[in-house]
Amino acid sequence: MQAAARQVEDKECYSYTTNGAANGRAHRKNPAASSRLKPMPGGEADMDSDGGAPRANTLESRAAAWDEAERAKFMARYKREEVKIQAWENHERRKAELEMKKIEMKAEQMKARAQEKLASKLATARRVAEEKRAVAEATLNEGAARTSEKADYIRRTGHLPSSFFSFRIPSLCG
Repeated sequence: MQAAARQVEDKECYSYTTNGAANGRAHRKNPAASSRLKPMPGGEADMDSDGGAPRANTLESRAAAWDEAERAKFMARYKREEVKIQAWENHERRKAELEMKKIEMKAEQMKARAQEKLASKLATARRVAEEKRAVAEATLNEGAARTSEKADYIRRTGHLPSSFFSFRIPSLCG
């Protein structure tokens, strides 16, 4: 008798706290929330065979189903977030790769310009060196020609020129 009274109390309390009239706002916000905890139809099917309290395994299975559904929602939300993060990461990686390519291209252009500039400097240095060599060779040839002329003069006259008057003075040698 006491078990039956407890069952009625439990059933009334249970239906009172989940029936939407007592908790109208929660029922309107989430209609599935009220159906989650309502007893399954059939009233007597929720009781043990001896007429005792509602079956623990039915509540446990509903709790497990709810838990699994909530976990599935969280997992779906996590997967959506993971997809967004992956997309952002791929976008950032592509941006960085493009920036790296741009920097590499600039570096290659700078290197090419520097090589051209260096080649130009080397060509200029080579040209100037050739001009200086030509001038030095011309000076050498002129000096050799003068020396030959002096040697011919010594052979013709037999006189050695003095070292003091080794250069020509136009007013005295006229």
